[in-house]
Amino acid sequence: MKIRQNHTFKKEFLNYFLQTGYMPQENEWKLIYRYAGDKNPANRYDAAEVLRFRCNAEDETLLRQMTYDKNGLVRLNAIDSLEMGIQEESLNRMYELMSGGGRLTRGYAAYTFFDIWVNQKGYTRSSMEQYRKRIEELYKKETDPWVLSHFERNRYLSGVRDGIIALKNIICEAQDYHIQCSAAYRLMEMRTPFNEKEINRVFEEVLDDIADSCYLKEELCKVTGQKEPPKILVVDRENSGLSQMLEYIGANQTEDWYVASAGFSPASAICIEMKEQADEDCDLTRYYYPKAIRQLWRYDYIVPIGVKLREDEYPFQRIIRIFENEDESMTDLKKAEEMWKELSEFIKIDRKSSGGDSMKTVRDDAVSGRTLEDMDRAIGNFKMNKVSDPIVLSDV
Repeated sequence: MKIRQNHTFKKEFLNYFLQTGYMPQENEWKLIYRYAGDKNPANRYDAAEVLRFRCNAEDETLLRQMTYDKNGLVRLNAIDSLEMGIQEESLNRMYELMSGGGRLTRGYAAYTFFDIWVNQKGYTRSSMEQYRKRIEELYKKETDPWVLSHFERNRYLSGVRDGIIALKNIICEAQDYHIQCSAAYRLMEMRTPFNEKEINRVFEEVLDDIADSCYLKEELCKVTGQKEPPKILVVDRENSGLSQMLEYIGANQTEDWYVASAGFSPASAICIEMKEQADEDCDLTRYYYPKAIRQLWRYDYIVPIGVKLREDEYPFQRIIRIFENEDESMTDLKKAEEMWKELSEFIKIDRKSSGGDSMKTVRDDAVSGRTLEDMDRAIGNFKMNKVSDPIVLSDV
Protein backbone atom coordinates (compact mmCIF):
# COMPACT_ATOMS: atom_id res chain seq x y z
CA MET A 1 0.00 0.00 0.00
CA LYS A 2 2.86 2.31 0.80
CA ILE A 3 4.42 1.69 -2.65
CA ARG A 4 1.15 2.49 -4.39
CA GLN A 5 0.78 5.76 -2.49
CA ASN A 6 4.36 6.67 -3.30
CA HIS A 7 3.79 6.02 -6.99
CA THR A 8 0.57 8.02 -6.93
CA PHE A 9 2.31 10.97 -5.29
CA LYS A 10 5.09 10.98 -7.88
CA LYS A 11 2.62 10.80 -10.75
CA GLU A 12 0.42 13.59 -9.37
CA PHE A 13 3.43 15.74 -8.50
CA LEU A 14 4.84 15.60 -12.03
CA ASN A 15 1.43 15.94 -13.69
CA TYR A 16 0.83 19.09 -11.66
CA PHE A 17 3.55 20.89 -13.60
CA LEU A 18 2.68 19.32 -16.93
CA GLN A 19 -0.98 20.32 -16.64
CA THR A 20 -0.50 23.82 -15.21
CA GLY A 21 2.70 24.84 -16.96
CA TYR A 22 4.03 26.14 -13.64
CA MET A 23 7.77 26.64 -13.26
CA PRO A 24 8.97 24.44 -10.37
CA GLN A 25 10.63 26.10 -7.40
CA GLU A 26 14.04 25.11 -6.10
CA ASN A 27 12.86 22.51 -3.58
CA GLU A 28 10.59 21.00 -6.24
CA TRP A 29 13.45 20.69 -8.72
CA LYS A 30 15.22 18.39 -6.25
CA LEU A 31 12.29 15.96 -6.41
CA ILE A 32 12.12 16.20 -10.20
CA TYR A 33 15.81 15.26 -10.42
CA ARG A 34 15.14 12.30 -8.15
CA TYR A 35 12.21 11.13 -10.25
CA ALA A 36 14.29 11.42 -13.43
CA GLY A 37 16.08 8.34 -12.09
CA ASP A 38 12.99 6.60 -10.73
CA LYS A 39 12.51 2.85 -11.24
CA ASN A 40 9.17 3.50 -12.92
CA PRO A 41 9.75 4.56 -16.57
CA ALA A 42 6.47 6.53 -16.56
CA ASN A 43 7.91 8.85 -13.92
CA ARG A 44 11.20 9.19 -15.79
CA TYR A 45 9.21 10.01 -18.93
CA ASP A 46 7.25 12.79 -17.18
CA ALA A 47 10.35 14.13 -15.44
CA ALA A 48 12.08 14.51 -18.82
CA GLU A 49 9.21 16.66 -20.03
CA VAL A 50 9.27 18.90 -16.95
CA LEU A 51 13.04 19.38 -17.31
CA ARG A 52 12.49 21.24 -20.59
CA PHE A 53 10.66 24.05 -18.71
CA ARG A 54 13.92 25.48 -17.40
CA CYS A 55 16.59 23.52 -19.28
CA ASN A 56 19.57 25.24 -17.67
CA ALA A 57 23.03 23.73 -17.96
CA GLU A 58 22.39 21.09 -15.29
CA ASP A 59 18.96 20.20 -16.69
CA GLU A 60 20.36 19.86 -20.20
CA THR A 61 23.15 17.59 -18.99
CA LEU A 62 20.63 15.36 -17.20
CA LEU A 63 18.38 15.21 -20.27
CA ARG A 64 21.35 14.23 -22.39
CA GLN A 65 22.11 11.40 -19.95
CA MET A 66 18.46 10.31 -20.23
CA THR A 67 18.89 9.78 -23.98
CA TYR A 68 20.72 6.59 -22.93
CA ASP A 69 17.76 5.35 -20.84
CA LYS A 70 16.92 1.66 -21.24
CA ASN A 71 13.28 2.58 -21.96
CA GLY A 72 12.67 3.71 -25.54
CA LEU A 73 9.86 6.15 -24.74
CA VAL A 74 11.93 7.83 -22.04
CA ARG A 75 14.77 8.22 -24.53
CA LEU A 76 12.43 9.80 -27.09
CA ASN A 77 11.00 12.27 -24.58
CA ALA A 78 14.49 13.25 -23.42
CA ILE A 79 15.50 13.87 -27.04
CA ASP A 80 12.33 15.89 -27.54
CA SER A 81 12.92 18.01 -24.43
CA LEU A 82 16.47 18.79 -25.51
CA GLU A 83 14.98 21.08 -28.19
CA MET A 84 15.46 23.81 -25.57
CA GLY A 85 19.15 22.98 -25.23
CA ILE A 86 22.20 24.92 -26.33
CA GLN A 87 25.29 22.85 -25.47
CA GLU A 88 27.71 21.52 -28.06
CA GLU A 89 27.59 18.13 -26.35
CA SER A 90 23.86 17.99 -27.04
CA LEU A 91 24.41 18.77 -30.72
CA ASN A 92 26.98 15.99 -30.94
CA ARG A 93 24.65 13.54 -29.19
CA MET A 94 21.80 14.32 -31.61
CA TYR A 95 24.16 13.85 -34.56
CA GLU A 96 25.19 10.49 -33.14
CA LEU A 97 21.52 9.45 -32.79
CA MET A 98 20.71 10.64 -36.32
CA SER A 99 23.57 8.49 -37.56
CA GLY A 100 22.74 5.22 -35.85
CA GLY A 101 19.43 5.26 -33.98
CA GLY A 102 16.16 3.55 -34.83
CA ARG A 103 13.61 5.15 -37.10
CA LEU A 104 11.84 7.24 -34.45
CA THR A 105 15.09 8.11 -32.72
CA ARG A 106 16.57 9.44 -35.97
CA GLY A 107 13.49 11.54 -36.69
CA TYR A 108 13.28 13.01 -33.20
CA ALA A 109 17.03 13.67 -33.16
CA ALA A 110 16.87 15.43 -36.54
CA TYR A 111 14.11 17.66 -35.20
CA THR A 112 15.97 18.50 -32.00
CA PHE A 113 19.34 18.95 -33.70
CA PHE A 114 17.88 21.83 -35.69
CA ASP A 115 16.46 23.47 -32.56
CA ILE A 116 19.73 23.23 -30.64
CA TRP A 117 21.60 24.58 -33.66
CA VAL A 118 19.34 27.64 -33.82
CA ASN A 119 19.50 28.12 -30.03
CA GLN A 120 23.28 28.06 -30.12
CA LYS A 121 24.20 29.70 -33.41
CA GLY A 122 21.22 31.92 -34.22
CA TYR A 123 18.69 31.89 -37.04
CA THR A 124 20.62 33.71 -39.74
CA ARG A 125 21.44 32.93 -43.34
CA SER A 126 25.04 32.05 -42.52
CA SER A 127 24.11 29.77 -39.61
CA MET A 128 21.55 28.00 -41.79
CA GLU A 129 24.13 27.48 -44.52
CA GLN A 130 26.45 25.96 -41.93
CA TYR A 131 23.61 23.78 -40.67
CA ARG A 132 22.94 22.41 -44.14
CA LYS A 133 26.60 21.57 -44.63
CA ARG A 134 26.71 19.80 -41.26
CA ILE A 135 23.77 17.51 -41.99
CA GLU A 136 24.35 17.05 -45.74
CA GLU A 137 25.86 13.57 -45.48
CA LEU A 138 23.13 12.26 -43.16
CA TYR A 139 20.43 13.78 -45.33
CA LYS A 140 21.81 12.10 -48.46
CA LYS A 141 22.07 8.71 -46.73
CA GLU A 142 18.59 8.74 -45.14
CA THR A 143 16.03 6.64 -47.02
CA ASP A 144 13.16 6.32 -44.54
CA PRO A 145 10.36 8.75 -45.56
CA TRP A 146 9.20 9.18 -41.95
CA VAL A 147 12.66 10.40 -40.93
CA LEU A 148 13.02 12.42 -44.14
CA SER A 149 9.85 14.34 -43.30
CA HIS A 150 11.76 15.84 -40.34
CA PHE A 151 14.78 16.64 -42.49
CA GLU A 152 12.56 18.30 -45.10
CA ARG A 153 10.91 20.46 -42.45
CA ASN A 154 14.36 21.57 -41.34
CA ARG A 155 15.44 22.24 -44.91
CA TYR A 156 12.48 24.52 -45.50
CA LEU A 157 13.01 26.38 -42.25
CA SER A 158 16.68 26.78 -43.11
CA GLY A 159 15.71 28.47 -46.36
CA VAL A 160 15.10 25.69 -48.90
CA ARG A 161 11.98 26.37 -50.90
CA ASP A 162 11.49 22.84 -52.16
CA GLY A 163 11.11 21.43 -48.65
CA ILE A 164 7.37 21.97 -49.12
CA ILE A 165 7.37 20.04 -52.41
CA ALA A 166 9.36 17.20 -50.87
CA LEU A 167 6.83 16.87 -48.03
CA LYS A 168 3.98 16.93 -50.52
CA ASN A 169 5.63 14.10 -52.47
CA ILE A 170 6.06 12.05 -49.29
CA ILE A 171 2.31 12.31 -48.61
CA CYS A 172 1.40 11.41 -52.18
CA GLU A 173 3.79 8.47 -52.48
CA ALA A 174 3.56 6.96 -48.99
CA GLN A 175 1.54 3.80 -48.50
CA ASP A 176 1.94 4.06 -44.72
CA TYR A 177 -0.62 6.22 -42.93
CA HIS A 178 1.89 7.14 -40.18
CA ILE A 179 4.27 8.52 -42.80
CA GLN A 180 1.49 10.61 -44.35
CA CYS A 181 0.64 11.95 -40.88
CA SER A 182 4.25 12.87 -40.16
CA ALA A 183 4.70 14.79 -43.41
CA ALA A 184 1.34 16.57 -42.96
CA TYR A 185 2.15 17.54 -39.38
CA ARG A 186 5.53 18.93 -40.41
CA LEU A 187 3.70 21.14 -42.94
CA MET A 188 1.35 22.31 -40.19
CA GLU A 189 4.37 23.27 -38.08
CA MET A 190 5.83 25.21 -41.00
CA ARG A 191 2.59 27.10 -41.65
CA THR A 192 2.72 30.83 -40.87
CA PRO A 193 0.48 33.82 -41.61
CA PHE A 194 2.77 34.50 -44.58
CA ASN A 195 2.83 31.10 -46.29
CA GLU A 196 -0.57 29.70 -45.28
CA LYS A 197 -2.04 29.99 -48.78
CA GLU A 198 0.85 28.06 -50.29
CA ILE A 199 0.63 25.28 -47.71
CA ASN A 200 -3.17 25.24 -47.97
CA ARG A 201 -2.80 24.55 -51.68
CA VAL A 202 -0.55 21.59 -50.88
CA PHE A 203 -3.13 20.21 -48.45
CA GLU A 204 -5.86 20.56 -51.07
CA GLU A 205 -3.73 18.78 -53.67
CA VAL A 206 -2.95 15.75 -51.48
CA LEU A 207 -6.46 15.06 -50.17
CA ASP A 208 -7.15 12.45 -52.86
CA ASP A 209 -4.07 10.52 -51.73
CA ILE A 210 -5.39 10.12 -48.17
CA ALA A 211 -7.99 7.46 -47.36
CA ASP A 212 -11.49 8.83 -46.74
CA SER A 213 -11.69 6.97 -43.44
CA CYS A 214 -8.59 8.70 -42.04
CA TYR A 215 -9.11 11.55 -39.62
CA LEU A 216 -6.10 13.23 -41.23
CA LYS A 217 -8.20 14.18 -44.26
CA GLU A 218 -10.77 15.83 -42.00
CA GLU A 219 -8.03 17.60 -40.06
CA LEU A 220 -6.42 19.01 -43.22
CA CYS A 221 -9.77 20.31 -44.44
CA LYS A 222 -10.24 22.02 -41.08
CA VAL A 223 -6.77 23.60 -41.14
CA THR A 224 -7.19 25.04 -44.63
CA GLY A 225 -10.32 26.83 -43.47
CA GLN A 226 -8.51 28.59 -40.62
CA LYS A 227 -6.21 31.59 -40.49
CA GLU A 228 -2.80 30.80 -39.03
CA PRO A 229 -2.39 32.84 -35.82
CA PRO A 230 0.72 35.01 -35.58
CA LYS A 231 3.52 34.01 -33.22
CA ILE A 232 5.13 37.00 -31.55
CA LEU A 233 8.36 37.24 -29.57
CA VAL A 234 8.97 40.37 -27.47
CA VAL A 235 12.67 40.77 -26.67
CA ASP A 236 14.76 43.06 -24.51
CA ARG A 237 17.89 42.71 -22.41
CA GLU A 238 16.71 41.27 -19.06
CA ASN A 239 13.14 40.06 -19.74
CA SER A 240 12.09 41.15 -16.26
CA GLY A 241 9.77 44.12 -16.79
CA LEU A 242 8.03 45.57 -19.84
CA SER A 243 8.57 42.58 -22.13
CA GLN A 244 6.99 40.34 -19.48
CA MET A 245 4.06 42.75 -19.13
CA LEU A 246 3.40 42.66 -22.87
CA GLU A 247 3.49 38.87 -22.83
CA TYR A 248 1.10 38.85 -19.87
CA ILE A 249 -1.32 41.29 -21.52
CA GLY A 250 -1.12 39.56 -24.88
CA ALA A 251 -1.82 36.16 -23.35
CA ASN A 252 -4.90 37.53 -21.59
CA GLN A 253 -6.30 39.64 -24.42
CA THR A 254 -5.89 37.37 -27.45
CA GLU A 255 -7.54 34.02 -27.94
CA ASP A 256 -5.40 32.53 -30.67
CA TRP A 257 -2.24 34.64 -30.99
CA TYR A 258 0.87 33.18 -29.44
CA VAL A 259 2.86 35.74 -27.46
CA ALA A 260 6.15 35.06 -25.68
CA SER A 261 8.99 37.14 -24.32
CA ALA A 262 12.72 36.59 -23.79
CA GLY A 263 15.92 38.44 -22.96
CA PHE A 264 19.44 38.55 -24.32
CA SER A 265 20.79 38.47 -20.73
CA PRO A 266 17.87 37.28 -18.57
CA ALA A 267 17.62 38.58 -15.01
CA SER A 268 17.23 36.18 -12.09
CA ALA A 269 13.56 37.14 -11.49
CA ILE A 270 10.82 39.42 -12.77
CA CYS A 271 10.62 42.85 -11.15
CA ILE A 272 8.41 43.39 -8.09
CA GLU A 273 6.12 45.79 -9.99
CA MET A 274 5.37 43.03 -12.48
CA LYS A 275 4.42 40.62 -9.71
CA GLU A 276 1.98 43.14 -8.26
CA GLN A 277 -0.03 43.32 -11.48
CA ALA A 278 -1.45 39.84 -10.97
CA ASP A 279 -4.53 38.87 -9.00
CA GLU A 280 -3.87 38.21 -5.35
CA ASP A 281 -4.58 34.50 -5.72
CA CYS A 282 -2.16 34.09 -8.63
CA ASP A 283 1.56 33.49 -8.19
CA LEU A 284 2.69 35.24 -11.35
CA THR A 285 6.24 33.98 -10.99
CA ARG A 286 4.99 30.46 -11.69
CA TYR A 287 4.05 31.50 -15.23
CA TYR A 288 6.26 34.49 -15.95
CA TYR A 289 10.00 34.41 -15.38
CA PRO A 290 13.04 35.70 -17.29
CA LYS A 291 13.91 33.43 -20.22
CA ALA A 292 16.69 33.24 -22.77
CA ILE A 293 15.83 33.24 -26.48
CA ARG A 294 15.10 29.71 -27.64
CA GLN A 295 13.57 28.16 -30.78
CA LEU A 296 13.67 31.47 -32.62
CA TRP A 297 12.43 29.84 -35.81
CA ARG A 298 8.96 29.46 -34.31
CA TYR A 299 8.18 33.20 -34.38
CA ASP A 300 6.77 35.32 -37.19
CA TYR A 301 7.29 38.72 -35.55
CA ILE A 302 10.14 39.97 -33.37
CA VAL A 303 9.33 43.03 -31.23
CA PRO A 304 12.42 44.63 -29.65
CA ILE A 305 12.02 46.75 -26.50
CA GLY A 306 14.78 49.28 -25.87
CA VAL A 307 17.20 47.57 -28.28
CA LYS A 308 17.93 47.93 -31.97
CA LEU A 309 18.11 44.72 -33.97
CA ARG A 310 19.93 44.16 -37.25
CA GLU A 311 17.90 42.87 -40.17
CA ASP A 312 20.60 40.37 -41.15
CA GLU A 313 20.34 38.70 -37.73
CA TYR A 314 16.61 38.03 -38.21
CA PRO A 315 16.18 37.41 -41.96
CA PHE A 316 13.37 34.89 -41.43
CA GLN A 317 11.09 37.15 -39.37
CA ARG A 318 9.54 40.57 -39.51
CA ILE A 319 10.98 43.01 -37.00
CA ILE A 320 8.47 45.49 -35.56
CA ARG A 321 10.50 48.50 -34.44
CA ILE A 322 7.82 50.68 -32.87
CA PHE A 323 9.14 50.17 -29.30
CA GLU A 324 12.89 50.00 -29.82
CA ASN A 325 13.38 53.30 -27.99
CA GLU A 326 11.18 52.40 -25.01
CA ASP A 327 12.56 51.80 -21.52
CA GLU A 328 12.41 48.07 -20.79
CA SER A 329 12.16 48.77 -17.04
CA MET A 330 8.88 50.66 -17.49
CA THR A 331 6.15 48.84 -15.53
CA ASP A 332 3.11 51.10 -15.88
CA LEU A 333 0.27 48.70 -16.65
CA LYS A 334 -1.93 51.27 -18.38
CA LYS A 335 0.93 52.34 -20.65
CA ALA A 336 1.75 48.71 -21.40
CA GLU A 337 -1.88 48.05 -22.37
CA GLU A 338 -1.76 50.99 -24.76
CA MET A 339 1.45 49.60 -26.25
CA TRP A 340 -0.15 46.20 -26.72
CA LYS A 341 -3.11 47.79 -28.48
CA GLU A 342 -0.74 49.62 -30.83
CA LEU A 343 1.23 46.44 -31.47
CA SER A 344 -1.83 44.29 -32.16
CA GLU A 345 -3.22 46.86 -34.59
CA PHE A 346 0.12 47.00 -36.38
CA ILE A 347 0.15 43.21 -36.80
CA LYS A 348 -3.45 43.08 -37.98
CA ILE A 349 -2.67 45.62 -40.71
CA ASP A 350 0.50 43.77 -41.68
CA ARG A 351 -1.35 40.45 -41.96
CA LYS A 352 -3.96 41.99 -44.23
CA SER A 353 -1.32 43.52 -46.47
CA SER A 354 0.66 40.27 -46.72
CA GLY A 355 -2.40 38.28 -47.78
CA GLY A 356 -0.99 35.04 -46.39
CA ASP A 357 1.02 34.34 -49.53
CA SER A 358 4.44 35.86 -49.03
CA MET A 359 7.25 36.08 -46.50
CA LYS A 360 10.21 38.40 -46.22
CA THR A 361 12.67 35.55 -45.89
CA VAL A 362 15.01 33.52 -48.05
CA ARG A 363 12.45 30.72 -47.83
CA ASP A 364 10.80 32.28 -50.87
CA ASP A 365 14.02 33.07 -52.69
CA ALA A 366 15.94 29.85 -52.31
CA VAL A 367 16.50 27.35 -55.07
CA SER A 368 15.56 23.71 -55.18
CA GLY A 369 17.86 20.73 -55.13
CA ARG A 370 19.23 17.92 -53.09
CA THR A 371 22.96 18.35 -53.57
CA LEU A 372 24.95 20.76 -51.48
CA GLU A 373 25.50 23.00 -54.51
CA ASP A 374 21.73 23.22 -54.93
CA MET A 375 21.14 23.74 -51.22
CA ASP A 376 21.34 27.49 -50.98
CA ARG A 377 17.90 27.19 -49.55
CA ALA A 378 15.47 28.57 -47.66
CA ILE A 379 12.25 22.77 -38.42
CA GLY A 380 9.60 22.60 -29.68
CA ASN A 381 4.13 21.57 -23.80
CA PHE A 382 5.63 25.09 -23.22
CA LYS A 383 5.82 23.29 -26.72
CA MET A 384 4.06 25.49 -29.08
CA ASN A 385 2.49 22.85 -29.72
CA LYS A 386 4.49 20.31 -31.59
CA VAL A 387 2.08 17.82 -33.12
CA SER A 388 2.80 14.30 -31.93
CA ASP A 389 3.06 11.34 -34.25
CA PRO A 390 1.73 7.86 -33.43
CA ILE A 391 4.54 5.85 -31.88
CA VAL A 392 5.39 2.32 -32.94
CA LEU A 393 7.60 0.91 -30.19
CA SER A 394 9.50 -1.40 -32.51
CA ASP A 395 10.76 1.63 -34.44
CA VAL A 396 12.40 3.39 -31.46
